Amino acid sequence: MRYLILLLLPFYVNVYAGDIWTDEQKKLELGYVSLILIDWHQTYNIQADPVRYHESNFLIGSRPTNEKINRYMIGTIITHYMISDYLSSEYRTKFQYFTLGIEASVIYLNWESDL
Repeated sequence: MRYLILLLLPFYVNVYAGDIWTDEQKKLELGYVSLILIDWHQTYNIQADPVRYHESNFLIGSRPTNEKINRYMIGTIITHYMISDYLSSEYRTKFQYFTLGIEASVIYLNWESDL
């Protein structure tokens, strides 16, 4: 994750759209972070009961450690913000709705598994 941020940083600095965030976009970003926090908690529950559950996110593996979970979730929040801020206002909103939908579906699938 650290390398992804370093890879994206030059693009962020050099081609930054610089659009002002709308109130809707600020709320969408806050909503995304809120969903990540729920997913974070669910992922801890998966890690705590490895006999019953397994993580399906290939980026952190089926049996992630707490450290790996923390690094991934923090990196996800930072990377999502950087990409959102980099995009023009038009694409930012679309990106935020898209990623909110993905994250909501992940949380729902976890919930269906009794997490």
